Amino acid sequence: MRKYQISGFIFRNSKFIKIIFYYLVYSYLLIYDFASKAKKNKKCLPIKNPKKILISNIAALGDTVITSSIIPFIKNHFPNAMLFFLCNSYSKPLTEKLPSIYKAFCFDHLRHNRQKISFIKKIIKHYQTRRSALNQIKKEKIDLAIDFHVHNPNAVKLLHKAKIKSIAAYTCAGYKNLLTHKVQKPFIPIWHLSQYFLYLLNSILEKKEKITPLTPNLPDVKEPVYKELKKYENKNYILIHIGASHKTRYIKPNQIRKILKIIPEDNLVLFIGSGIEEQKVIEKMIKNRTNCINLANKLHVLDLIYLCNNAQMVISSDSAISHIASCFDYPQIVFFYTPYIPHHNLWALNKPNIRIVAPKKENQKKVFKLKFLFNRVTKNA
Repeated sequence: MRKYQISGFIFRNSKFIKIIFYYLVYSYLLIYDFASKAKKNKKCLPIKNPKKILISNIAALGDTVITSSIIPFIKNHFPNAMLFFLCNSYSKPLTEKLPSIYKAFCFDHLRHNRQKISFIKKIIKHYQTRRSALNQIKKEKIDLAIDFHVHNPNAVKLLHKAKIKSIAAYTCAGYKNLLTHKVQKPFIPIWHLSQYFLYLLNSILEKKEKITPLTPNLPDVKEPVYKELKKYENKNYILIHIGASHKTRYIKPNQIRKILKIIPEDNLVLFIGSGIEEQKVIEKMIKNRTNCINLANKLHVLDLIYLCNNAQMVISSDSAISHIASCFDYPQIVFFYTPYIPHHNLWALNKPNIRIVAPKKENQKKVFKLKFLFNRVTKNA
């Protein structure tokens, strides 16, 4: 098993550059861990009644959504503690709405930033948000920080610099010598990501929790930020997110066209997404279809929860939408293009209403044999 697990979206369109990039990051982490052995002076002290706890996951929105599932467990074991959340700026409005979170901070790491801005602007934003988050966290004098991101880059260096007394994280994400509570990540193919989060949390608990898949703990969004969405509230609509902004994950246009042929003309279909490219792809696919509406680049992060809450069905790529929709019991179809899916259950909850489709695997012929889901939707309409 690899010593480090590395993620990053900067060079995902070039395999050669991506290999070189991963090699450099891997080498850096090895050198850093070797050179930082002198800092290995922190003792693994027992966690007793921390007054302030920082939950950290600076990765994409989907990671933040899944991390929310762990909050009730933290609050249950430390009922008197004030909870803080460190995430990216796009996810911050969501974390601020969580009832148990006192305050949220944001850090837009260069390698997690998916915004449609230049590389230079991403670098500037990286250091601006890092400095701001560091100053704010220092002022709060946090007792305990738990970084739930299982891949590098995580926020451990920032948490260490903020002089937090106790820091827990997986060693495979790097910077193990800066941790007070080092946890080796197990590899259990049938585990959902939330189970890895619970396993990490158990490392600091005296009374351990049972490792089971967890449903996200999302805020109740009754009013949309984008007011135009109110007119769809009482309509039976199907929500589709193709994820065209991610080249290796998005649902291919020919598959969406086949899906649209199955959906009756009188059934409203709302397309969501972000980025100029995704907006153009959607416009091209829904041309001459009166029952389809393109909402790409119009929605706030809280609007995604609002739409999922009122949807009749959700069809999505492996994205944050699929994680948000997993909170509900209506039919869902999730497309996976990652080679090890669906045998590896990291990103999808095993629920009877969720159907995993992996076009590149042996079940490719079954992709459009899910018509019964659409029949179920139209019958209940």
